[in-house]
Amino acid sequence: MSAGKSRHGSSDKSEIREWKMEQGFEMLKKGMKKSVISKRLGVNRKTVYNWSVKLEQSGDWHDRKQAGSKSKLTKDQKEKLKKIIDCGPRSYGYDTDLWTLKRISEVISREFNVSYNTTHVWRVLKNLGYSAQIPVAVAMEKIPDT
Repeated sequence: MSAGKSRHGSSDKSEIREWKMEQGFEMLKKGMKKSVISKRLGVNRKTVYNWSVKLEQSGDWHDRKQAGSKSKLTKDQKEKLKKIIDCGPRSYGYDTDLWTLKRISEVISREFNVSYNTTHVWRVLKNLGYSAQIPVAVAMEKIPDT
């Protein structure tokens, strides 16, 4: 295995950190003193203290992401929102071809009676597979006559 990335895509540092945490939890379970664990694993005593709190709370050393609150939009509503976005802002009644977070927030409010702030609208869009785009400015002189 080469330095930098492991075969699982994580860095060597994160593997070492995870190994130390696992060892630390095992040592805590055996009743070893926090200061001894800190010295043996080469970590700060505060780190070992945090592990002991985590052990008391969950009994597990694995990091688990906390589940967020349930989405206000249903799967069908998300599909409808994607269709609206893909059709473009003009088809929804706006006078330009530029979607903004504010406009999409308005669409969500009108269509689904759900209120999101613009920061959360960005998260919704990201989860739907959209990314931020910067509009390309084209000088009027460069647009060919049709």
